Amino acid sequence: GKLAAESEVAKLVNADQSLECSTTRYAELWVGVHPKLPAKVLSSGEPLREFLGANQRRYLGEEHVRYYAEEKLQRTAADTLASTSVPFLLKVLSIGKALSIQAHPNRALAEVLHARDPAHYPDPNHKPELIVAITPFEALCCFRPLREIMYFI
Repeated sequence: GKLAAESEVAKLVNADQSLECSTTRYAELWVGVHPKLPAKVLSSGEPLREFLGANQRRYLGEEHVRYYAEEKLQRTAADTLASTSVPFLLKVLSIGKALSIQAHPNRALAEVLHARDPAHYPDPNHKPELIVAITPFEALCCFRPLREIMYFI
């Protein structure tokens, strides 16, 4: 993570505080509906999942509601969660050094793992990831040429 004064995460978390003298490092801010640490709506303090559940059509859209809440004949655990959720977890990162690569299961495997071991896989949804840089950022650096990667596989 980055020192507070240089970190976009720190600025979002501590929007009303001075960060100039802080020696705390901030690496990640997760914004989503995970039950262990759900995001809250700033104006009301209401958990994001409850807010979305009460305002599905307005904030998630008619197509989302129709797909997850009305059209599916066989609903899975992931469908139930997704009906009042967003299909992604927003992570704001303050990257101070190289990060390890993460691998997430696809939705079908996530459902199986969740059913088998919910303590270690609390979310039956897949975790698609997308990078949107809000500050200067370098990604996918120092990869081997494809020919070398194929040699080692």
